[in-house]
Amino acid sequence: MALENLKSAYNNLSINNAKKIVSSAIRESNIEAQIKLTEDLILERSIPDLNSTVEDIFNPVLSNIEYSARASVGLPFKNLGDNPIPAVEKAVDEVLNRIPNIPESNNPIGNFIVAEANRQLNSLKVNAARELSEAVQVPVIGRPTPFIDLSRGPGETNYIDYVSSQPVTPVEVDDQIAPNKKGDFYVKIKDLRNNNLLYFRGFVTGITENVSPSFSPTNYIGRSEPVYMYERADRDISFNLKIHPANFTEQKLMYDKLKKLTSLAYPEYDLDDNLDSQTRMKPPFTELYMAHIGTRKEGQFGFIKSISYTVPGESDWDALRVLPRLFDINISYQILSKKPPQMNSKFYGV
Repeated sequence: MALENLKSAYNNLSINNAKKIVSSAIRESNIEAQIKLTEDLILERSIPDLNSTVEDIFNPVLSNIEYSARASVGLPFKNLGDNPIPAVEKAVDEVLNRIPNIPESNNPIGNFIVAEANRQLNSLKVNAARELSEAVQVPVIGRPTPFIDLSRGPGETNYIDYVSSQPVTPVEVDDQIAPNKKGDFYVKIKDLRNNNLLYFRGFVTGITENVSPSFSPTNYIGRSEPVYMYERADRDISFNLKIHPANFTEQKLMYDKLKKLTSLAYPEYDLDDNLDSQTRMKPPFTELYMAHIGTRKEGQFGFIKSISYTVPGESDWDALRVLPRLFDINISYQILSKKPPQMNSKFYGV
């Protein structure tokens, strides 16, 4: 009986070893096949400034090769998708910087035409940005990874982030981001100096609202406690906003939005560069739409009291450009009212 058990154990061990050998052989074969397909694809491309090496391909997707095995077969893994094709990077800059918005005029009818034209220009920018994102992010070979989505059916990982792909724009794009007025939580800040809009994906934490009524005490002789007279109320809100790009195009847009967000702490001067005593400042008043504050149609009037940028220690970086990619932004917002608030005022956009 003991001999039979020993033979059975030996046979099982041999079978397991055989399976491991076959699995290793299949794995090596897949690696060689994927490398061959990738090299063929590179040689067939005709993109300026493109070297015939695997390292210059942005985010190479070799789905059947384990990430840890890339170094052993000469594949790159150091750039982590931060090195886009030069032609694509140049095209992104062209889209963002060479398609200016049309300025408004003093004619109301003309402004309506200008708004429509800017809406079309914004659509062109967004569509171009999405196509560029797909050009550098869609797998070079193979099919998108299937997964089970919320409908319990298979889907594809070709999700397009409509919020993060929106550049700074003078036109409302809420209906494109969230059709039928639902879905996609986002933060919208409108600069009332030039009506530019900043859209951020709503990775929001730590919402804190402070409402502070103020009373003034008056002392009277013979009264053991003061009489309080109501004076005013102060209201502000603070929250943390996390932003992180999914690809190189979104990173370009993210830094442009950060630049505009920081500018909301500073005034606008006249076009005259000589800042003499005759020049007046234009304050950076804004409208904020975030969760229950403001509405999609009209944000909450006010101004930004403070902005704090934090780059978490666990965040990833664009190694080639030495730029952080994850920001945790703390925004403190002073809420103001265009009309004096009172008991029956609508304080929330619910």
